[in-house]
Amino acid sequence: MTTTLRFKHLAVSLVALATLFCCTSIASADKIHLKDGRILDGRIESEGDEYVYFILEIGAIEKREIFLLEEIEKIVREEADEDDADPKPGDDEPIVIPEGACKIAYITLEETVGPYLNADALLHSKQILDDLPEEQRPDIIVLKINSGGGALLEVGPLAEAIHEDLKEDYRVVGWIESAISAASLTIFNCEEIYTMKEGNVGGTVAYSMGSGGATAMEGEGLERVLDAGKEISINGRRNPLIMRSMQVWMTLSCDIDEDGNITWYDNDSGEFLVSPEGRILTLNSVDAVKYGVCKAITDTKDELAKALGCEEWVEVGYEADQYQQEFRENVRVAETRASELWSKIQIALNFSGGTKKNHTRQIGTARRYLKELKNLVRKAPSLETYGGGGLPPLDNDWFRDIDKQLREMAKPG
Repeated sequence: MTTTLRFKHLAVSLVALATLFCCTSIASADKIHLKDGRILDGRIESEGDEYVYFILEIGAIEKREIFLLEEIEKIVREEADEDDADPKPGDDEPIVIPEGACKIAYITLEETVGPYLNADALLHSKQILDDLPEEQRPDIIVLKINSGGGALLEVGPLAEAIHEDLKEDYRVVGWIESAISAASLTIFNCEEIYTMKEGNVGGTVAYSMGSGGATAMEGEGLERVLDAGKEISINGRRNPLIMRSMQVWMTLSCDIDEDGNITWYDNDSGEFLVSPEGRILTLNSVDAVKYGVCKAITDTKDELAKALGCEEWVEVGYEADQYQQEFRENVRVAETRASELWSKIQIALNFSGGTKKNHTRQIGTARRYLKELKNLVRKAPSLETYGGGGLPPLDNDWFRDIDKQLREMAKPG
């Protein structure tokens, strides 16, 4: 018989399987012995408290996989020459901080708001900085953002994380490589923003998804988003008209006096027409500085530190940004693997007909893959809210629904 799984609220379309490959040779030969009997050759790329990133060798091809420690029987490591090690800042020696030097921590916020640029992940990076010895804690946290937007659902938690948590304990500075849509709402929580030369900010139109695809929000939903934009503008001490013109069509103009003070108008009465009617505002770096959204154009960390008033500075808290990089990589790998596992579950169920023995075996196979899918969510928790790999949010309700369906399918008759 052919069997498919139902969803309560969402129809799921399978996406093409994707795997991360690169064509470089493996420099070392670690072995992972899995509890299912497999022995894998390759190298350990990085490790956490509950997982191992492993680069598999498949002929001349490399493939990245994540394995939970509970899946691993043992690890056999090839000893590398000490001279080959690639030390990271702070690995062997404590950071030397000259007296009076400004301490700056950089946290990169990149890719899609929600699954990758995530409030819980940002708060985890803050906790890493909080846990540093007092003499190594940063004076300034720089949030370096490069994102084309994402989920409005994450804007509120990010606003709270930046305005009520980070700014409570640190001087927080935004640094724009690109901040579009939900990313512009995110960075507007910072009172101090700088931009790279090629940076841009704005284009914050809210869309809702329906049966006909994405459509611009209107009515009550739009009003809530506009209210959020106003509140976030206040968090960053900016005139709310700027963000509003990034969200809806409206005329925006301003006057700039000789001291650089700016007066804003929601009409064309100002000397400078910033955004004409019928256009959604997106500012390039030059205009972002001209109209006071950003303080200056800085392309390097040294330029930014100088603009922040730090003649002498030292970078601290590398681990906080390393966590962000690992978090994003976890999500990338998990999205790919989730799609693969869901396809394998469907295949197992499609071949669950015939004898009772075969039916039982295929249901067991589907359950094993479902367990692995649950483990993936543990490593990439944003999948709970946002899904990935063509799947809906992989929350507890979703897993309970699938578990229930498997139990029903396993019943005799």
